[in-house]
Amino acid sequence: MTWLELWAVLLMAGVTYLTRIGGIFLPVDRLQSPFVQRFLANLPAAVLAALIGPKLLGSSDSAVWLAAVVVAVTVWRSRNTLLGVALGTATCAAVRYFSH
Repeated sequence: MTWLELWAVLLMAGVTYLTRIGGIFLPVDRLQSPFVQRFLANLPAAVLAALIGPKLLGSSDSAVWLAAVVVAVTVWRSRNTLLGVALGTATCAAVRYFSH
């Protein structure tokens, strides 16, 4: 991982964190907005796509593509981003371990 990639990850993590805690400082009536609720509900998936998308498009590694499919299906079916990332990581590691 290059320094640029590391900074991108740290900045995206910071923005995600600030968005999540921003609700503490906003008036309650603004939090009831359907737009704000949809935005906050979809933010983890958007950040995940922003992190994985560029790496995936530049890769021809079948382990990475299989892991991306596992992540997409897991998040779609369970609505749990953390579980999707965990299973995708485990899938990629297992495929690489057993194929080499």
